[in-house]
Formats: sequence, structure tokens, C-alpha cells
Amino acid sequence: MAWVALAFGADRAHAGNRGYADELASHYDYDSLVQNSKQVRSGDIILVADKTALYGIARIGRIDQRAGTKELSRCPTCGTTGFKARKRISPRFRCRYRHQFDDAVVDRVECTKYRAFFSQFVPARAVVSLAELRMARTDEGLQMAIAPVDLAALRRMMIRRLPEAVGLLS
Repeated sequence: MAWVALAFGADRAHAGNRGYADELASHYDYDSLVQNSKQVRSGDIILVADKTALYGIARIGRIDQRAGTKELSRCPTCGTTGFKARKRISPRFRCRYRHQFDDAVVDRVECTKYRAFFSQFVPARAVVSLAELRMARTDEGLQMAIAPVDLAALRRMMIRRLPEAVGLLS
């Protein structure tokens, strides 16, 4: 199985969670609140992408898990985590339901924390855009942090753009 995994770090537009402590050349962190989190397995291929392009391709060697909590920031009016920070307009935040506020409510929820360690990693040098990766996905959820990708389509793309990764995709 192959997955596209988004890693935006501090540069993410969504303000509802605080992100993860990824070291993108060695591991990828996620939790059980992320859709598809329970389907990712050792031996799977993971394509790590930032906001604009592919960062690297890896094979997952092992996945560690532990009980933990996650801080979710919520709109104080409706409780959604779907809101974005604004740079020039006050109040600072606006949620998907158009509520505006300066301070989010912080909620701690229990979850399982996962860390997928890479056994192999090939840096991609931004040879594939995020838009192109989305076209290779096999699902419709454009906002998912972990989404399945068509491995055959990916192989065809990498033969031309990142030939050193083709062996990893076999």
C-alpha cells in the first residue's frame, strides 16, 4: 500500500491542532484522530509532502504506538476545530461557520500516538507538486493528512522525475 502524508509543520493554514514533531527524513508522526491512521502498516510506502510539493519517499520500517492526548483548538462559539488564522484582520481567527474570535478554546482529547520510522528514505527535491500527488490519490478527501495513492501511477511519475526512488516502489 502507498500513502500521501501531509506535513505542514508551523506553516499549516488549519489552526485547530498544534501539529507534530516530524523529522521528515527519519519518521512521520500522526495520531488516531487522523483518518486512515489505523490502515498504515510497516512495509507501506509513504510520500511525505509539504504545502507545495513532495518532500521525500520512504518505506515504513516500523510503527511505534502509545497512549496520549492531543490538544485541539476550538471555536468558542460552535466548538469546531475548522478555523484559520488571519494575518491582517481582527479578530485573529474565523471558523468555517463564520464565527470570529481572538482566543480559541483548548480541548485535550485522548488518542493513540503513532510514529512511523522509515527503513529507507529518498529525498524528492520537490520534483512532484502537491497538486500532482493529489491526482494520484485513490480517494476524494482532499484535506486528509494521510490518503491512499495509486502505486502504479506513482511509479510512472517517478521513472521520469525521481528514478532513484523507483526501486523503493517495487
